[in-house]
Amino acid sequence: MKVKCIRVQHYTNITVGKVYEARDNLTGVFNLKNDSNLWCHYDDALFEIVTEEDEPKRFGELDRDRQMNLFAAWLNGVQIQYLNECVSPAAWFSKNHPTWGGGVCYRTKPIELTKPSINWSHVHEDYKWMATDKNGDTFVFTSLPRLKRYVWSNDHDCEFPEAAIFTSFKVGTCDWKDSLVERPQ
Repeated sequence: MKVKCIRVQHYTNITVGKVYEARDNLTGVFNLKNDSNLWCHYDDALFEIVTEEDEPKRFGELDRDRQMNLFAAWLNGVQIQYLNECVSPAAWFSKNHPTWGGGVCYRTKPIELTKPSINWSHVHEDYKWMATDKNGDTFVFTSLPRLKRYVWSNDHDCEFPEAAIFTSFKVGTCDWKDSLVERPQ
């Protein structure tokens, strides 16, 4: 999983194995654990790292703003999870109706990363590839596109249709650089 930061003044190292509290405009506050060394820069804005934490905090230990962000995320339909420390190892479980107990650790459910998708039977057979540019626009291509600075492009297609014109198109949640999809054989 690739993680991006916002509101960092300079490059920020996100340490392997550390749990960070992060915030975005959609889900509010959530816990973020890095499994590999990442460097974040404000030009690639998705998440704001709020605090560095070795362990998740119990709801009663969070400041009021963080409690309200979690509650607001839940009111907006975001799935809330609680940390069950009675199982070994401790694990996160979804909770439809959190009790917001002060001794419980809560987080928003991490978003599963998906690639963009389309029903290829709706797309002319000449188009074999699909990819999303940095600005979020997704296009289909007749030949393998290459990753450029901010876009996917190739030397063969002068024009490539936007995938959004197809009703079956679904936007992915993965980083745009990981969005390349090949048409199934």
